[in-house]
Amino acid sequence: MLNQFDIGNRMELDRLFSSKTFDVVFHFAAKALIAESVVNPGLFFQANLVSAIALLETLRKHGIRKFVFSSSAAVYGSPAVVPILEDHAKEPVNAYGESKLMLERVLQWYAAAYGWSVVAFRYFNACGGGESWGERHDPETHIIPPFASCVGPPEILCNIWR
Repeated sequence: MLNQFDIGNRMELDRLFSSKTFDVVFHFAAKALIAESVVNPGLFFQANLVSAIALLETLRKHGIRKFVFSSSAAVYGSPAVVPILEDHAKEPVNAYGESKLMLERVLQWYAAAYGWSVVAFRYFNACGGGESWGERHDPETHIIPPFASCVGPPEILCNIWR
């Protein structure tokens, strides 16, 4: 079943987590246009941090303590070396990367304070594009499309991602 609503909507979240049992939550939602994050950072902090904290608090209320977060390699900013190692300095250069790093830090506090198990994945271009965007992979090398394929065919997914 697909549920579509803002992850900052605590009433909808509460309704969802009251209606079913969840062992783990995978959080892939984010506002992600880098250029827009530079000129309108508030939208990104609201969508990617504040709304995510509403999600975390609702999970805590419902006793869900396993969380997988789709972060971003944007937390590294302009890396001094490539390939980027996990312990490379985290110095985001835009609000998108900063919002992802801030949520990673929030998750560390939730893990310490509430005994949560948390995983944060950092990667570049997790979903890729479509034919009209000039990118197609066969076999698929991005992480989100294989997860999304469980929902249905690409025609349905286009409506979900927009």
